[in-house]
Amino acid sequence: MLDHVVWHGVETAADVGCGPGAYLPRLSQRAAAVVGLDLSLGMLQEVRTSVGIRGGTFAVAGDAGHLPFPDGSVDVLLAAFMLYHVPDIHMAIGEFRRVIGTDGTLLVALNGANDKAELGAVWQEAGTAALGPGFRVPHWSARANLDNAPEMIGRHFGSVTLDRLPGQFRFPQPGPPVAWLNSLRSGTEDLVADEEWAAVVGEALRRIEGVITRHGQFVVTKDSGVILAR
Repeated sequence: MLDHVVWHGVETAADVGCGPGAYLPRLSQRAAAVVGLDLSLGMLQEVRTSVGIRGGTFAVAGDAGHLPFPDGSVDVLLAAFMLYHVPDIHMAIGEFRRVIGTDGTLLVALNGANDKAELGAVWQEAGTAALGPGFRVPHWSARANLDNAPEMIGRHFGSVTLDRLPGQFRFPQPGPPVAWLNSLRSGTEDLVADEEWAAVVGEALRRIEGVITRHGQFVVTKDSGVILAR
């Protein structure tokens, strides 16, 4: 993703919605100054303890809709798999435009609308079987994905291009897809109680194991990519 930018080693880069800081070490190898920003203090603590803060790299608590940066102060702004979490997406994109300099670049990483559809289908089937027909899988990425985000970003930036990378995951064991499902627990507490979640995951595991037994693997469609805007 970062190779979409020609780096000169003098840039100021911001990773907005940096989470635990996966991109910060790579950014610090390319830019002169790097700021990782996240609304979650817990995520920023992970940045400080697991990633570490080196010279020229900073971790800052902040809101993507009200960025604590001066106008035109950022050369490269990275927003990786976070735009669908922002309450007001257009406000956030407007803030991206405000803080990015005239010759700067916005990199937005997202999935396609049908990314990992097979896993979503298993989740829906497992939830229905465990909790009843009223269960509905949350579709956070429907708010911003590779199919609708370029148009939204284009309202604020003059040039928008999409680099899409489709593919497949092939799982011979159920562990990784079940781990993916469990990783979404943090966004479902208000929808499903702990014992209900355990029942859904158990049912999903049973179904994935059944697919692997019949076909030797559980195949999941991958559709991710990078939106480049200037």
